Amino acid sequence: MTIAIAYFIMTISLNASATVIIIARLAFQRRRIVAVLGKDHASNFTGIIAMLTESAIMLLVCNVWFVVAFARKAPVVDAISQFIGHIQVCL
Repeated sequence: MTIAIAYFIMTISLNASATVIIIARLAFQRRRIVAVLGKDHASNFTGIIAMLTESAIMLLVCNVWFVVAFARKAPVVDAISQFIGHIQVCL
């Protein structure tokens, strides 16, 4: 049980870290494009950053909810795991 919780926490932190690194890189590139080409050409980066942020937050919240329920041995864990599966497939 303890190893499973550690695994889930490590998965959550790795997903969050990777998302933050990708968003930071996109923001950096957006800033460079704004400096060279202007704001009109950087709007795509803003949309991509917004999409990544929204999808990552939804998955992060559900995963944290799952870990808390799993650690407390709540019966709702099965429903949460199915919900997370649907989120990962749809995103």
